[in-house]
Amino acid sequence: MNLEKRTFTVPTDGRFDIVTITEEVQGAVDHLSVTDAFVTVTTPHTTAVVSTNEAERRLFEDIREFFEGLVPAEAGYKHDRHHAATNTQPNAHAHIICAMLQTSVMLTYNEGTLELGTWEDILLFDADGPSDRTIAVTILS
Repeated sequence: MNLEKRTFTVPTDGRFDIVTITEEVQGAVDHLSVTDAFVTVTTPHTTAVVSTNEAERRLFEDIREFFEGLVPAEAGYKHDRHHAATNTQPNAHAHIICAMLQTSVMLTYNEGTLELGTWEDILLFDADGPSDRTIAVTILS
């Protein structure tokens, strides 16, 4: 068995952004020239997560609007008091949103292809953007 790790950076736009990263993950695994592997995709951030879902613009809008309604950014969270005192961007809502989502994805890579459903893509959810987010791809082959 062989364990490899690749990282890449994804820029995000706006306060809450969803970015499709399937091609970048596929490329990270393809780089190793393996045919079969287990692949774990993570991000080392507490206000961003990696998940899978359909990569469709209107669905992204629905997800963003759902979470903005459920966990509004300006709701007077205790965590944000520190940010107000230090003049930094409040982000308690981003921590709360990310606590409700899965934080990583584990997939199989079979015969050179990530095994995903017909409409399934790997997505980065950034609830505290805009930012440059690190994605880590760990491959066990």
